[in-house]
Amino acid sequence: MKFPLITAHSGCEQTLRDSMESVERAIALGADAVEMDIRRAADGTLYVSHDRRYGEAVREKATLETVVCRIQNTGLKINCDIKEPFAVCGTLDMAERFGLGPDKLILSGAVSPELLVMEPSITERTSVFLNIEEVLKFLYMGRLYAEQDEEHFALLMADAKPFVLEMLKEECCIAAMIRLMKVLNVHTLNMPHGILTAGLAKMLRAEGITCSVWTVNEETDLNRCLELGVSNITTLAVRTAMECRKAHQQKSVCM
Repeated sequence: MKFPLITAHSGCEQTLRDSMESVERAIALGADAVEMDIRRAADGTLYVSHDRRYGEAVREKATLETVVCRIQNTGLKINCDIKEPFAVCGTLDMAERFGLGPDKLILSGAVSPELLVMEPSITERTSVFLNIEEVLKFLYMGRLYAEQDEEHFALLMADAKPFVLEMLKEECCIAAMIRLMKVLNVHTLNMPHGILTAGLAKMLRAEGITCSVWTVNEETDLNRCLELGVSNITTLAVRTAMECRKAHQQKSVCM
């Protein structure tokens, strides 16, 4: 297996986001995985869309089943970026129907610690890339309760990034995050690439936790993430990412 994985972000290489064109481009370029935003319609259909849609607008979008059928014999993995927690069960059912196991199916996005506790088989049936905001959001709720600051709950749910950045300054919070991931049997932490520092990467690596980063498009950022030893890079610039990975691997062999 090539390492790290290069995952084609939905809309890669200037294709339309949430489109089959994006999937076709990922296949043509030889990406390791394709990322798709997944939502669940009122009738249970799983469709590909970053934003919630209704009625006729849903039928305009590709379905997850269409994407799975297209990539099934290509060797590509699929990273289902879950946008709504209630899309998880349907995604798992579809994966089972098509014979997609942890070697082919990745779940990321709105996969929460609570969900993983309620359904621990998720980590056996798929590879979970647990979003850092989901872990730290869960931990931060305890702090809100202790400080009697419940009024910030809605802010935390709407946008966890400010809270995440605050917590990452504290080693005790990082340690708590690592302990929780071990309890949940999750081995990969997913995060915006700008959040990952050399110190954080070292701490996670020492605990056997790998890092997946998104959305890394610039060559300088790609090379930095490669140097930090990430396990997955999600990118719009698939061709550039693959070239950077090849150069990094050649450099490593020569050293």
